Amino acid sequence: MLIIAGHSGSGKSTLAASLAAVFPSRVIEVGDIVRARHASARTAAALVDFADEQFRTCGPVCFAAHAAALLKPDSPNIVVGIRRPEEFDFLRQLDGTTRMVWLETPRRLREKRKMASSGRDYHRRRAAIERAWGIDRLPALADLVMNGASPVNQLTEGILEWLSPR
Repeated sequence: MLIIAGHSGSGKSTLAASLAAVFPSRVIEVGDIVRARHASARTAAALVDFADEQFRTCGPVCFAAHAAALLKPDSPNIVVGIRRPEEFDFLRQLDGTTRMVWLETPRRLREKRKMASSGRDYHRRRAAIERAWGIDRLPALADLVMNGASPVNQLTEGILEWLSPR
């Protein structure tokens, strides 16, 4: 299993789609799980509030457990968008070969990517909530940290080379 993590707007979904195009994999987006569980949310802010509430009520691996239920056994899986160290630990325990890539993307570029869909106040609020969840501890747990400002084809090639047996 490959986990792709990073702040909102870092390029996780774009990278996962690029990887899946050259290395057929099941892509599981944690954000899609959140949206499916709260389909009535009318705003991005409502989704973040819902996710925060779910973490408080059902525990820190709530969405990772839902992602785990979607994993294809004996098949490459890419899980996109974990936000908590506990989620990473939970998924790693399921599969001893789990590896995590962290996309380190400059804040200004992340905001530029997300501004069109959500606005500055929402983005700052979401970042503060994600910091409270422990997202800033994930890079230290990652097996590979990459520059999310790099072209997606370079990131894809780098990951495929990194994953290939030597």
